[in-house]
Amino acid sequence: MVIRKPSFICQSVVSAALAAIGPSCAWAKTDLTELSLEQLLDVEVVSASRTAQKASDAPSAVTVLRGEDFRAYGWRTLAEALNSVRGVLTTTGGEYTYATVRGFATPGDYNSRLLLLIDGIRSNGNIYDSAFLGQEFPLDLDLIERIEVVRGPGSMVYGGNAFFATINVITRSGKDLNGAELAASTGSFATRGLRLSYGRQLDNGGDVLLSVSGLNGDGQAKAYPEFGQASLGTDDTEARRFFGRYRQGEFQFTALAGQREQGRPNGSYGSVFDDPRNRDRDETVLLDARYQSQLSDQTRLTTRLFYGQAEWRGQYVNDNAGTGAPPYDLDKEKADGRWWGLDAQVHYGGRPGHGLLLGVDYQKNLRQNQFAEDAPPALRCTATGSATDPCLADRRNSYRLGVYVQHDLKMSDTLSLNLGLRHDQSDVAESQWSPRAGLIWRPDADNVAKLLYGRAFRAPNVYERDYSYPGVGTQIANPGLQAETIQTVEAVWERYLGADLRLTLGAHVNRVANWIVQVDTGAGLQYQNQPGIRGRGIDLEVEKRFGGGTRLRASYAGEFVPEQPNGIINSPSRHLLKANLATPLPLANWHLGLEAQFASGQATPTGRTAAYTIVNANLRWQPTNHTELALGLYNLLDRNYAHSYPDGSLSSGIARQSMAQDGRTWRLQLTQRF
Repeated sequence: MVIRKPSFICQSVVSAALAAIGPSCAWAKTDLTELSLEQLLDVEVVSASRTAQKASDAPSAVTVLRGEDFRAYGWRTLAEALNSVRGVLTTTGGEYTYATVRGFATPGDYNSRLLLLIDGIRSNGNIYDSAFLGQEFPLDLDLIERIEVVRGPGSMVYGGNAFFATINVITRSGKDLNGAELAASTGSFATRGLRLSYGRQLDNGGDVLLSVSGLNGDGQAKAYPEFGQASLGTDDTEARRFFGRYRQGEFQFTALAGQREQGRPNGSYGSVFDDPRNRDRDETVLLDARYQSQLSDQTRLTTRLFYGQAEWRGQYVNDNAGTGAPPYDLDKEKADGRWWGLDAQVHYGGRPGHGLLLGVDYQKNLRQNQFAEDAPPALRCTATGSATDPCLADRRNSYRLGVYVQHDLKMSDTLSLNLGLRHDQSDVAESQWSPRAGLIWRPDADNVAKLLYGRAFRAPNVYERDYSYPGVGTQIANPGLQAETIQTVEAVWERYLGADLRLTLGAHVNRVANWIVQVDTGAGLQYQNQPGIRGRGIDLEVEKRFGGGTRLRASYAGEFVPEQPNGIINSPSRHLLKANLATPLPLANWHLGLEAQFASGQATPTGRTAAYTIVNANLRWQPTNHTELALGLYNLLDRNYAHSYPDGSLSSGIARQSMAQDGRTWRLQLTQRF
């Protein structure tokens, strides 16, 4: 049996809706798209410093995607939304979806170097540190008010995993819906979806939001050159999601549950190619309660108690006997993660020009269990007992604790300073210090310049450290793994040319130490720390608003990261060009959203993929504030393109160079509000 590296990410949920200006998703109300760019400079964000502040004052480079953007461009997954952000590239390996930021990527890392939040709560799981970005994401996208993408190290604020970026998905309120909402969709490969949501502000001032949704897809035939044939649509998908939240005054309770089952046609990790019994199943449950109290006119206390569980089950059809013909064995694996935790923070803003934030985070990992077994008879299982015993039965628990302090100091009318320091410790990794500093200069209303420094870390997860499967050529544990660290220096300049034209220019240098990569030792695969890596990059973005509601956003990112050695074999394209245009059409109630994305080639183990350009289009008809019909066309020109294989080539048992991405696909969605 060959090691498989599944993944799942548990999405936590809840509150933090220190929410931005106005209800951005209520169709009949004013949204953020009606503000000028000059006004948008002062929109509040909450993710950069864990407290509400103007975007211009945040000690980070922040991109905000709004609910209106999802409607304008017809994004079907969180990954498609993130792919519109400068410097971000997303790809799929068939089972899971990945994002790389600022030129760094490792095959099969399952987004463990990104911190994914829902309403400010950590959602990365406690076994693989993974983040779900595709259909595996357990929140329906129609419930999103906005997404805040914070680039750079975020460990000072959030601890581990906030390595290259922090992504905070902020949900709508029941008041925004103000009734029931029904959405139905159909699309390529017999994909069909249904969502029913209800939200309202109650007479007692409480706010309630409930939503259930589901999606099914039959899968598609896709070429796999390494097998000399195409799959027959065995990558079918089934997803179910539930979201519920009640808010009353300063109290908020949120519950989220998601389930996704996905076929694995691609013969990953040595399984038989295109057998419909190869499957992954992810289940996530998150509960979260938050309370905020005003201790005095200057002091605010926020506390949160949360619980999460995430379970992954995989089954693989394997030719354990080596005959090359049926009957085959059905091998099974399971990962079971459960945790609870609490965090508290005190914000003091008593002195003019000064803000002090003190906080503590604690998480107890109740279960970090991994199991694997080969179907009998399987001789390699005898290393742990009889042929029916599990080949792997690893049961663990752990804790992590972090304390931090942050100080905002207004040094003059034009200059401010943000300083922060955090200390993290756990019972499975060395303690870490995470400093951050940001100098922000605003000489006038039209210019903002930021000079930023930060350090972040990612401790090795239990899969990388403790997964050990008996037999030659499988996986060997490495309990001596050390945490990865990154130090980043960044400069950002924002220039406003009039009220409706914004220019953003940035440059950054990243120094990574102890990069964790899976290597072939000859006796088996093992995760090991590698020498330091230095990457640098520049990015440029222009955003323009025209009369009549037309909006344009265009960006370029150039990332220069060593592709060899150190395992950065699928570092994303060095050059990314993106443009998003949303405009009303001459026909009444019709709107068009267009996306164009160019990416230069990516490194593979033996070469490079070809550069490509794809175009997406979304046509919307909204005859009333209660009805909307949208037709999305993705990869409109039906370009053939591929990304370097993201699920990890070392453990596949065959030489994998690249993974073909989808050709032209479509979705038709009808949304009705009552």
